[in-house]
Amino acid sequence: MKQFLSSVVVCLLLAGWLVLQAAPVEAACAKVSIEILQELTIERTAFDAKLVLTNGIPDQSLENIRVDVVIQDGSGNLKNELFFVRPPSLSGISGALDGSGTVSAAGRGEAHWLIIPSPGAGYLLQE
Repeated sequence: MKQFLSSVVVCLLLAGWLVLQAAPVEAACAKVSIEILQELTIERTAFDAKLVLTNGIPDQSLENIRVDVVIQDGSGNLKNELFFVRPPSLSGISGALDGSGTVSAAGRGEAHWLIIPSPGAGYLLQE
């Protein structure tokens, strides 16, 4: 039986800078979670990649948020050219995810990307 499977690792690289003006003894907490709703991708089946940023800091916003979507195969080779990545839909994040994004103090933000494999992005496996 032939199955088309994708051996793609989707990495959402988050590079954000948080500017705090609190005393050095105070702790800051922001939670980042990444969710991809499919572990296995059948060729040409789109899937959603979700990023959630939860700002646990009551008086400071998370600023300068940047996210780069990087797609790699199982060996770590870049494979972005085999996928179409729609621009993200944002909720609770002002600006864009190009370094100008912001999540308000004590706020929560989400970003969703629709990722669509192109023909040939999957691997042919035989049982």
